[in-house]
Amino acid sequence: MVCASLFRSKASSGDAAPSGDDAGTSEDAGRGSLPFDAAGIDASEAIPCLLGGDVFFVDGEGGYPGISGSSTIAGSQGTWGGTFTSEIAVQLTVETSTPWVFSAGLGPTSAVPLAPGTYVSSGDDHEIFAQVQAAGGGCVDVPTGSFTIAEIESTGGDEATLTRLLAWFDLTCQEGGTVRGCVSYQR
Repeated sequence: MVCASLFRSKASSGDAAPSGDDAGTSEDAGRGSLPFDAAGIDASEAIPCLLGGDVFFVDGEGGYPGISGSSTIAGSQGTWGGTFTSEIAVQLTVETSTPWVFSAGLGPTSAVPLAPGTYVSSGDDHEIFAQVQAAGGGCVDVPTGSFTIAEIESTGGDEATLTRLLAWFDLTCQEGGTVRGCVSYQR
């Protein structure tokens, strides 16, 4: 099993912080109800996914293909599943009448695993990339922008089953338009 997280569980005192280089303390008392301390999270696109459950949230603007405004799919809507391939690429798919897909990876020659952290999508799927398709719409080419993997867990192996994912993104299509949002998934 592969498991990694930016966060540690809250201690009984409630003073836990993200682990690794992003460690710090939260000064936002309004985030106290989260299952972890959200210090360092300044991405409003992550908020719909921070309380857990299966959630895929997008907010498209400026002509992002097929996505205009906010849209969410959650819980029992659709069939949820994902893969974590060779620990360098993740894909979460929600099968509905129109597919919803979040995929991200480090490129086929990466020698390091995709781990919790913030990445810059290069616009080239042979390098660091992220791609979002919601309600059947998405970029024709790989978008640029950033994405954060906060938690990722799988069964392990080259074609592992994804068992947990918390990620958020802020991406721009090369043909125009932006999409911000998040995914939360747990099996």
